[in-house]
Amino acid sequence: MKKNLLTLLIAGILGLSSCSEQPAIQNEIKEIRQYTRSNSNFNPKKKIDSKENSFTRFKTDSVNSGYLEKFLYNSEFFNNHYDLSKAIINILKDKEHTYRSEDSSQEMNLDKRWQIINDLSLAQNQRIYLMLKSLKDSSFLNRIGTIIEKDIQDKYSEHGGIVTISPNLKLKLKVINSENSKDKSIENNNWYTLPEEAYIIPHLAKFHLHATKYKDSEFAGPGIQDKIIANSNIDINDEFDEFIITSLEKEKFNIDYLGGDKLISKRSIIIDLGNYQYDSTKINFK
Repeated sequence: MKKNLLTLLIAGILGLSSCSEQPAIQNEIKEIRQYTRSNSNFNPKKKIDSKENSFTRFKTDSVNSGYLEKFLYNSEFFNNHYDLSKAIINILKDKEHTYRSEDSSQEMNLDKRWQIINDLSLAQNQRIYLMLKSLKDSSFLNRIGTIIEKDIQDKYSEHGGIVTISPNLKLKLKVINSENSKDKSIENNNWYTLPEEAYIIPHLAKFHLHATKYKDSEFAGPGIQDKIIANSNIDINDEFDEFIITSLEKEKFNIDYLGGDKLISKRSIIIDLGNYQYDSTKINFK
């Protein structure tokens, strides 16, 4: 049964991809097969259902076109690609990072890893820098800590939502219950699906957590299914931006950027933004 569902998933990916993208898709299929051999908890049907939902819903995501630009259009720094990339690299060089075992960026030398940031679009680097800037704020770190703690307590779904920005350029994380949370099934605790109605809310990125327990470092950053969905949505919507937050231990988390701009590349890029700490004594559970 699992083999048949895997075949459907592969067929679905191929059917929604152009011929020119077949080599990249074949690599993803290889990743799926390797993943299913090593992970007995892989549930292809869940991935099919969620993936089909994502294909349908990202078609309406164009409502966010121009959302970020209206806040940054008169900023010389945010519109200087060279200075922005340099600032990001300088911040990340001083950070501790946590990578997935299958993340090929671990095999890169540091110079090549930083070069990826230079190759991102201006809009991608704007989002990354705004997040790095917000992560310097203890109240923002504790906000993430609150979301992590609540996710760990919730055994029925991953938590996530959308990232918005205020006029003072501070980011806000708006938590939106996963569509599958209403099922109250523990099988959904490794998946997040943004509800359809959330797509009409202007936002600069999406986010979701990997926090089923405090020590979730083995799932740090985007998994194979996250990357497949990101690449599929780039094909449809031209752009995709998401932050993935992983609990590493009590009061410590890692955050990654997963995104793509079709003008730059048809495949998504992962940038590890580092490890951070929050103060659990200042968490607000209201």
